[in-house]
Amino acid sequence: MAAHFLRGDASASGCPKALLLRGEAASPEDEKLAALLDVLGVSWEAVRAKDIASRAEWNAPGGEPFCVMSPASCMAALVGPAANAGGALPDWMAKAESVYVYGFLEDNDSQSLLRFLTGDPCANVRSATAQQSFVSVTGDFPEMCGPMSGIQFQARTQGKQSVFDLCPRTDSFQSILSASDGHLFVAMQREGAQLFLNASTNVIDVAALCTKYFDVRENFFDTAPIVMYVKWVFGADTASEISACLIVDDPPLKPRYGFLKYQDALRLMDEHNFAMTVAFIPWNWRRTDARTVRLFHEHPNRLSVCIHGCDHTAKEFAERSAAVLNKRINVASQRMRLFGRRTQLRHDDIMLFPQGAFSAGAARALKLNGFVAAANTEVVPVHKDENKTTVGDLLSLAITKYASFPVFTRRYLAHGVENFAFDGLLGKPCFIAAHHDDFAGDARILLQVIAKLNSLNWNLRWRSLGDAISHSFSVRTRGKGERCVEMYGAGLIYKNSHESAQRTTFIKEESDFDCVKAVTVNGQPVDYLHQRGYLRFEAMVPANERADLRILYSSGQTLPAGEDGLNYRAKAVLRRYLSEFRDNYLSRNAHLQQGAIRIKEALRL
Repeated sequence: MAAHFLRGDASASGCPKALLLRGEAASPEDEKLAALLDVLGVSWEAVRAKDIASRAEWNAPGGEPFCVMSPASCMAALVGPAANAGGALPDWMAKAESVYVYGFLEDNDSQSLLRFLTGDPCANVRSATAQQSFVSVTGDFPEMCGPMSGIQFQARTQGKQSVFDLCPRTDSFQSILSASDGHLFVAMQREGAQLFLNASTNVIDVAALCTKYFDVRENFFDTAPIVMYVKWVFGADTASEISACLIVDDPPLKPRYGFLKYQDALRLMDEHNFAMTVAFIPWNWRRTDARTVRLFHEHPNRLSVCIHGCDHTAKEFAERSAAVLNKRINVASQRMRLFGRRTQLRHDDIMLFPQGAFSAGAARALKLNGFVAAANTEVVPVHKDENKTTVGDLLSLAITKYASFPVFTRRYLAHGVENFAFDGLLGKPCFIAAHHDDFAGDARILLQVIAKLNSLNWNLRWRSLGDAISHSFSVRTRGKGERCVEMYGAGLIYKNSHESAQRTTFIKEESDFDCVKAVTVNGQPVDYLHQRGYLRFEAMVPANERADLRILYSSGQTLPAGEDGLNYRAKAVLRRYLSEFRDNYLSRNAHLQQGAIRIKEALRL
């Protein structure tokens, strides 16, 4: 059933404020909801339930638009008398842009509240019983569900998960999310009020530390409903397009590497509409083929290069020593400069950590040595004592906990289309991690995933990795309603889509303000300042024009880019040749491949 009865985006009416209904004291779930709204860039205010009807300014014409968000227990206590007497919905519900109620339990209060809000005398709240649920996202509400519209998948059912039994009798009802056991998230319009009811009892804890990537299949019930609601109602960080890139690790620029043949890959990219960035190992800078290089020159919209470590030895960027890290980075950068002179190819200053291993110090060293960002499958440093990554970081466009250097996350095909779609709902770029063997069997599985991604309800734009990161930003509401563009990498391409010139405020989280050498807009330096942990500057962007924003750093130290010792270099050489021998010749022979793996393990550095 289409959601035609629902109003348009509340953001169009002036970005409403979220009013969080609470009792006399905030509950843990109240605090978690507020923290989640902070992560999603939503302005909110806590309001005691008994004060909700007395805000005179809401009754005045032209008052500030607002939405009400409340746990079911608080709402039940507030409207209980009217519910028991069969009364009408309170006036303030109709004055609100929308009312969001969550946390229904299998008890009499929640059941009475559900029947009162829905007008359904048969409505019931009950607990889901299965450990796994087959969840469905409606395809009839694309404005709210975004790229997740119409998809179905298996999700883990968390403890104490509730669902609704409903018998809707009017067209003013929309089931948005459902599970095997019943409705999970529904919308309706009654007596002029727009209601969103979420059965989930839990709110995702964005402050919880993580050890691995975020998986919506494990956290669907406590994240999907609230994120969909917030993105639609508040227009939080709404992205007009989502950048996408397939990132293939390791191959040198030769006609064939394992199952990857560049000429065949180009044909697939043209036929199936995707783009590929090669994570190039600087050690290979001399080992290029002129014909393959020509393909990159002739198809810059399909093929590009970024940096994958230095020698690609085990944990080479997991070092704690700043001196060692600087040396690794300087060697890698010097090799890439030589690579550029040899091939005339431009590479993106984006780091892909070998085997995903990095240290907190590596992030700062990369930033101060001119790298724009990193992209990685691992979301935490190798050293456990350095881990600061939270769930909130994984719901943001990039992780910035380490020296305010952005680490963008990427996913393997096995993570499923649903995870890429949820990232898109959050506004995150769609970065696919791949290796040569993903092109085996005519790249059948890879192409199936890409076809599904291209068919989702989003404006997906395939780009190089560097171009994708330079187009990644969030729109944040700061104090007094000021809207700012938050950039993540050291460079941003920002387009003013308005019909008139706009003076825009840009911010970037920055922990090394003393190392900022300059900020430029279209090559011209501009004034900047440091405010509450953020670098801040302004720029006038002409109508329908793009601005190229850059932050330049000074490392404050000059370290030689000398080579490592003979023993290290010998092991690095042997490791590289063994890896290529494995990928080119042994990848189709499991027995021989296991022997090569054992030799490689013995050479771990």
